Amino acid sequence: MNQITEHRSRGFTLIEALAASLVAVLLLSGVYGAFRVAQRSVAESQQSSDLNQIARAIIQDMARELNNCYPMANPNANTETSRIWFTFIDGEDQASRLPTDAIEFVTLTGPRSLQSPPSQPVADLVTVRYILNLSASSSPPSSVGDDTTGLVKFVDLYPGLRSDSYEAEPVQTIGEVRSLNLRFRDSASDEWLDEWNRETELPSAVEVTIGLLRPRGDAKSEENDDLVFFTSAVDLPLCRTPMQSVAEEMQTPASGQEESRAQSAE
Repeated sequence: MNQITEHRSRGFTLIEALAASLVAVLLLSGVYGAFRVAQRSVAESQQSSDLNQIARAIIQDMARELNNCYPMANPNANTETSRIWFTFIDGEDQASRLPTDAIEFVTLTGPRSLQSPPSQPVADLVTVRYILNLSASSSPPSSVGDDTTGLVKFVDLYPGLRSDSYEAEPVQTIGEVRSLNLRFRDSASDEWLDEWNRETELPSAVEVTIGLLRPRGDAKSEENDDLVFFTSAVDLPLCRTPMQSVAEEMQTPASGQEESRAQSAE
């Protein structure tokens, strides 16, 4: 009897070993699950931070350019009256049904932005055009090709001096952008409009909404992706100075001097 007891105390039985292995597997599974959750949380936080930085850079550039929008007459406009160089096209991608608006305007750029290529010189007046190219079904059509996807920025350093057939070169492409929606504030009615087709005045403000891709899961296919939207409203100070009054203000000092000279002569 004593020999049997001494023999059993030398090791574990098969059932005890299996139970211990099962407990170890459960513990390791819990630790691995917690590690995966923490790893996924860190990855999502990094992706969110990257998207915020990209969106901030895009909106900052567009806000600076729109805030310095200048009511310059478009020499290529085929109209009897002068037309402000501010063109908006309401677009939509037929595949995703996402807004793909386009806009072109003249702006006082000032200092070169951090996103501008080093080869781009600093100019006073430039024409800026933003087009969102998603696919061949995008509207309006883009000339950058189907292989270029995202928000494409064109810059012409010599506004009004090019021929109608001249096509500006793209200077920046942001592939993460999948949606661009613009709205315009009418100072007269104090309402936000989805379109702006007025040829002789600028809107008092422009609301810019961009949608950026946020990858979801391990599969990097667009079926598992969703959009994160960022919105910002930008004031256009020169909207209160219509293009016609710009020419009138240029003649105002001369007329004022003539009146002062006539009063002094009397």
